[in-house]
Amino acid sequence: MIGSAPTSPRCVLLVEDDPGDVFLVQELLSEADPGLQVVVAGSVASAVAGGCCAAPTACCST
Repeated sequence: MIGSAPTSPRCVLLVEDDPGDVFLVQELLSEADPGLQVVVAGSVASAVAGGCCAAPTACCST
């Protein structure tokens, strides 16, 4: 359907090592979409180790 809302939780993986940038991106995303969950990894290595790259839904809590 066109214009229908997704039924599953929506989340985005943010890979960023600067806490100030993380704060800014989270603030902007929360204003754009308050229901969006932001998962933060401080490096690509930590995102991979956490399983986010192999199974992105594993990083999103329900």
